[in-house]
Amino acid sequence: MSGFVRVASAIPEIKVGNCQYNANKIISQIKESAKKKASVVLFPELVLTGCTCGKLFHNKKLLDEAQMAIYHIAEETEDDNIISLVGMPLLCSAKVYNTVAVIYKGEIYAFISKPKVNKENDKWFSPLIHDEIIYAESMDIRVTDNCVFCCNDFKFSVMFDNIFLSSDEMRDYVNSGAEIVFNLAAFQTTAGLRKKTETELACISKEMQCGVVFASGAVGESTTDAVYDGTGYIFDNGELLAKTESFSQKSQIIYSEICIDAINGARINSKDVAINELQYISLEMVSPEIKKLNRKINTCPFLPCVEDIDERCEEILNIQATGLAKRFLHTHSKTLVIGVSGGLDSTLALLVCAHTFDMLKLDRKDIIGITMPGFGTTDRTYNNALEMMKSLGITQKEISIKDACIQHFKDIEYPENTFDVTYENSQARERTQILMDYANKVGGIVVGTGDLSELALGWATYNGDHMSMYGVNADVPKTVVRKVVRWYAEKTKDKTLAQTLINVVETPVSPELLPSKNGKINQKTEDLVGPYELHDFFIYYMLKYGLSPESIKMLACNAFAGIFDEATIEKWLRTFLRRFFNQQFKRSCMPDGPKVFDISLSPRGDWQMPSDMDNDMWINMDWLL
Repeated sequence: MSGFVRVASAIPEIKVGNCQYNANKIISQIKESAKKKASVVLFPELVLTGCTCGKLFHNKKLLDEAQMAIYHIAEETEDDNIISLVGMPLLCSAKVYNTVAVIYKGEIYAFISKPKVNKENDKWFSPLIHDEIIYAESMDIRVTDNCVFCCNDFKFSVMFDNIFLSSDEMRDYVNSGAEIVFNLAAFQTTAGLRKKTETELACISKEMQCGVVFASGAVGESTTDAVYDGTGYIFDNGELLAKTESFSQKSQIIYSEICIDAINGARINSKDVAINELQYISLEMVSPEIKKLNRKINTCPFLPCVEDIDERCEEILNIQATGLAKRFLHTHSKTLVIGVSGGLDSTLALLVCAHTFDMLKLDRKDIIGITMPGFGTTDRTYNNALEMMKSLGITQKEISIKDACIQHFKDIEYPENTFDVTYENSQARERTQILMDYANKVGGIVVGTGDLSELALGWATYNGDHMSMYGVNADVPKTVVRKVVRWYAEKTKDKTLAQTLINVVETPVSPELLPSKNGKINQKTEDLVGPYELHDFFIYYMLKYGLSPESIKMLACNAFAGIFDEATIEKWLRTFLRRFFNQQFKRSCMPDGPKVFDISLSPRGDWQMPSDMDNDMWINMDWLL
């Protein structure tokens, strides 16, 4: 799969001091990882001998056995397309180093030595002088501590112990291009350590914008004075992808995929990554093709964490309301004017208006909600609009647009029964004119209701619902709008309002611009432009990480497996790309609005793109043919 590298963290069952036994266990896990199409497998620190050998680390018999065992591992895995990182002691120039052997296709490319010795187990080893390169005796293999391995489609580095405590060293690797850092350790298990390690690894992975693979403490280590709980983790940009079972008495391997394209996209956007130049070691490896991911790709990436959904929805509402409060006070306005259609977007914008006035301790009666029924307005949305305004205690106005539109059709010599774009857009512009002029009349500002998804697709009438004095939903995608409205319904004590809000959430999204049939919705937006679930997914990965259409499609196919088939995803991705590039002119002059997520289409600071950008390169690709 383009842009993804599958990695593994392996915790084998070992016997302390039995290198031959341990090597066979390691070989078995390497071969298993290769069959699962992992590109790299990481083992714990000193796994080849066990980390609890003590004074025997200075015994030549043990050291010789370790050297023979590592050669055996290399020979037995020569035909496996996988890089193996195996911890072992290494005798070199009458010194013993704590190292990890980097093995690929039967060759040991290097020994990475632990540069610091500061733990109980480390007292048997010599530190390698920083940036020093020596060669293992009789092996002619470099021993170093500071390098980046370059494969055909990813770069990685190896570190010892907790990388959170060695963040400067890790930053050097990342700034030299390493996209994945493999971290091996031999932690003695103490109460609370596992959770602390997990938190620290997640933080450093997010801060450094990289993948992190961790392995510590093989099963079978001596418990003379401590317990070693085999611990493995895989993180990608701060997200925990996989972890081993705690206190397992059996060998374990965990797998997941790290998105190299997303890592590099995040680094490009951060702009401030320094460039270091460590030594580079080339590994001519092409990662196995991956068609199905082990990792779970969230279908709603804007709100991936279900656990804190209440806190997140409240935060979104507060950001929107705080932005609107500032604009309201700055303009010395007397009222807020909002068009209330009974649809999803105007509902959230109305809730934001009410919350804003509550924050400012103002009477909600100075919020003027105007419902403007037209040719396609249905009883369901109309009644929802009236019920919401009543429940929220705002001032209600009803102004029909039918007569005004009929007169306008006559003025421009347009046959009023021709249901085309002129018919639809004239209604949207008439509604905007009413809102703007009424706001002038009462000394108010018009609150915009359009959301991020509609802006991305250009699903708005230019100089119609496209315009307002402040767009509170401009940075909130449709899927999140729906979640916030549902959250509000669940938390409000007004049962009537709650029922109405749930009705709004369950109403199909529609512009209601074509005449309704028997009072039912005649237009369903998602039938025309595609499911917002997909479009919000496309928006997230294109804007946040700058992923290619090919990578986005592959991600979507894994995330929505069993929900949308590949042909459906491809169809709507093509629609998204076409509309996204063709509709930039609407975003170039969009109104102000508060930034809610770290993704925004504001032309003033976040998304700057020519309105006449050519889109052939994105749409006319082999994967779309």
